[in-house]
Amino acid sequence: MLVTSLLGQTPKPATKPIRVHFERGAITAQIKSQLTEKQEGAYYLVDAKAGQQMVVHTAGLSTEPIYHMVPIAVVYSPSGKYSGDKGPINFDEKLTETGTYTIRVARNQMASNVKAGPYLLEIIIR
Repeated sequence: MLVTSLLGQTPKPATKPIRVHFERGAITAQIKSQLTEKQEGAYYLVDAKAGQQMVVHTAGLSTEPIYHMVPIAVVYSPSGKYSGDKGPINFDEKLTETGTYTIRVARNQMASNVKAGPYLLEIIIR
């Protein structure tokens, strides 16, 4: 991952990225999905413009109080620069580029005690 980051390239996903479409007039899109044990991450594509504010939030949706997967997200700009955090708000920045952003949702290995589980991805663009 360090090598691709230095080259300014978004990592190649093992599964086909999913394009996120916002309802007409909406600023929020929510996706409920699940990571399997074999997946290293799920990828989402979002079109946005420079000057817009993007907020990315993830949450685990496990109903088990002890065994749960904690998701994290990283956002890659059209030029390949990335940013993200482990907290519930993974990304909250004013965008500097226009184009397609890639959002990678993965398992937080330090906080998860299972390798798979359901999650919610919420994307806000305003």
